[in-house]
Amino acid sequence: ETRRRCEVLVLLAQQYPRLGRLTASARCASEALALAQRLMDDALLADALTAQAYVYAQLLMGRDALEAGMRALAAARRAGDTVREAWALCRVGIAYASLDNPVQACASAEQALEIAEAAQANEVRIACLNNLAYFWLRRVEEAQVLGDRAALDEAASEARRTAEQAAQLARSVSGSPYAVAVSVSNVINALLAGGLLDEAPPLLNEFGHLAHDHGYRMLAIEADAQRAAFLSLKGEPEQAARMLEALLNAASTPPPKLRRLLVRSLYETHKAS
Repeated sequence: ETRRRCEVLVLLAQQYPRLGRLTASARCASEALALAQRLMDDALLADALTAQAYVYAQLLMGRDALEAGMRALAAARRAGDTVREAWALCRVGIAYASLDNPVQACASAEQALEIAEAAQANEVRIACLNNLAYFWLRRVEEAQVLGDRAALDEAASEARRTAEQAAQLARSVSGSPYAVAVSVSNVINALLAGGLLDEAPPLLNEFGHLAHDHGYRMLAIEADAQRAAFLSLKGEPEQAARMLEALLNAASTPPPKLRRLLVRSLYETHKAS
């Protein structure tokens, strides 16, 4: 059945990134898109394009991600489906982030969140809050480069606020360990950015267990990288550097976005030692 096959391919495209299988995700999204076009179904078209926008952003294909996200948004609006519209805008925000435009990313995520809250769509609300936390963390990095302490404090505070909102919502309504893991990861990053190291250890343990126990490969790498960052900030840069080098030299090469994160973290660790 063409429709059922399209729906399953979309689900696979959405789930594969959690296992680190980005190429498989992109392939499924492209096949789903072709089937949705054949069916001339705007709702399915929006789903396929939304999945495609996400995986393209993870592969650092920012322009392609933005194009797919905008097409998903148009399809969702043609279908008159506000929840799909919110998902599309959520992925447009991720595309802007991959193009190093965190301000526009925040604006898109805030618009998506407003639509999701009106529709009482908790899953996309959690995704939007997590994305906002991540985008604010990107603005922390900008403020650090510029040496703007006021902007850094604001960005770290907003990142923590939105991450904690996402975590509370994920724990109470989602039943998804993945959603909880992502939100906890963002809370940890906000704490590290704000220098609140004493609050981090229990969350580092929780995130590590969630990521490793559930086989979320990309989150597991992030969890190990966060622990390395924590060690570096606690005055143990040599141990942190060894952890990061092991992650970079692992038999299974990290995806592009994660590899960039690890290289940056290793650079910052060596600079601090």
